[in-house]
Amino acid sequence: MKVQELFEALRFIGDNGPQPPKTRDASLTKILIQDKGNGEFLVSVKETKGPMLHALYKVVSPYFYHGSKFITGSSIHPGTGGVTVMNRSGGELKSWPRTPLNGYVLKFKNPEGAKEKLEGVAEKAIEKQRKELKSSEKHKAEAPQRKKEMSKLYAADAKKKNADRDVKYGKGTAKRVKYFKHGGDDEYSYVVTSDGRIIDSGLSRGAAEHSAVTWLDHLAQKELLGMYSPEHKDVFIKRLLTTLKHDNDGLGHDRVVRMIDIARDKGYDYSEFKTIEKSLGRPLRAADREED
Repeated sequence: MKVQELFEALRFIGDNGPQPPKTRDASLTKILIQDKGNGEFLVSVKETKGPMLHALYKVVSPYFYHGSKFITGSSIHPGTGGVTVMNRSGGELKSWPRTPLNGYVLKFKNPEGAKEKLEGVAEKAIEKQRKELKSSEKHKAEAPQRKKEMSKLYAADAKKKNADRDVKYGKGTAKRVKYFKHGGDDEYSYVVTSDGRIIDSGLSRGAAEHSAVTWLDHLAQKELLGMYSPEHKDVFIKRLLTTLKHDNDGLGHDRVVRMIDIARDKGYDYSEFKTIEKSLGRPLRAADREED
């Protein structure tokens, strides 16, 4: 493909996708290289925005960054390598302009063969820009399929997280504890609710998320759900004994009695319960007395 054909292809591409040209003038898509004499060459494009400015950057920036496309460390060295980069008015660039220009003057200490070299660089820049545009168009065309695939991944991930929470805290328990913005729009307007009742407020998003997990664990412990369920006999009995052993506030007795009562209500009545209750001095139930 000839350079002119590449120019024609680039002419229809704008910032917002394919755009009809305002004119059929082919010069609108050329990188113009004008010999101003005295070793100075004006490298410019007609456009003031769009992909042609990127192509122009690819031509000029290697001369500005002393033969490299990147700044080394935090230092830049304009005007090195025998080439000084200036704006159209002849002012030397001390740093790369934040707003891209559509024309730069390059002054060569040795101008011999400079124009031919610039033309070769311009041709490569156009070719590279064409490939980037083609890649960008392909990326946009594949976006719907990519979005669909990512949605499946997110859905599968959410399903796994919900299943893990059901195992850890009991089925459906996670839906009872929520956090969201409430009564304001500042950073600290998040609240945490449990069964629809606000239990924590004035939180940032991160603090609200942490608080929700804490309350979720507290709810599972209180109602003996998930990993705290008495269906896990060995773990549950160990927890009863640990609660008694580390009774720092004098309420361990009541906690253990409550946990045993809830377990029995759930249909779990282990023989170890009777032994623990005897050690607590709790009156035996009629059924337990008959067994003795």
